Amino acid sequence: MFNTIITTVKTLLRRPSTWVWGALFSIAFSTMFMFMFANLSSDGTVDPVPVAVVADEAWDASTFKDVAASLAKAGDDQLLDVSEYEDLAAARKALKAGEVAGIYTVDAAGTPRLTLLSSYDSSRASSVLTDRSILETVASSYTQNAHLLALKGQMRSSWPRLLKMTRRRSPTRRRLRALCCSRAEPDA
Repeated sequence: MFNTIITTVKTLLRRPSTWVWGALFSIAFSTMFMFMFANLSSDGTVDPVPVAVVADEAWDASTFKDVAASLAKAGDDQLLDVSEYEDLAAARKALKAGEVAGIYTVDAAGTPRLTLLSSYDSSRASSVLTDRSILETVASSYTQNAHLLALKGQMRSSWPRLLKMTRRRSPTRRRLRALCCSRAEPDA
């Protein structure tokens, strides 16, 4: 039995594919992972992303200000480091100087807009791309959730009309009422 095992191992070690997949591939793969994950912080936390906001009337009136403030609260889960600027020119100056990763402005409708640099230093590429991704995700998530809440408000305003349509005595309307309108009030 022992001689069979020794012979099998010797046969396997003589094949080039064993060396390629067993040794060379694993060394190449581990080297690739080392370069991919070398910039992660050792404690596993994400550093807050520095972002500038233009603190004007639209910013003060928007609910996005509250979202940014809650994400900038000091603690273990702080995501943003918000710096307020009086006007867009001062915020752009800070962006070009590298003090902030992006600029949030709010238009008259309350929709946040994100401004990023078109180019960046290649030595900080991974951190810059991560910061950009975080800022874009915050703005797009807020916009999507605000849109869904607006649709929910429209549904509540059209609820009495839907009930009125289902009160008629046709069989199709009775089935519709039984399927989708079993309550007189929408869920809150």
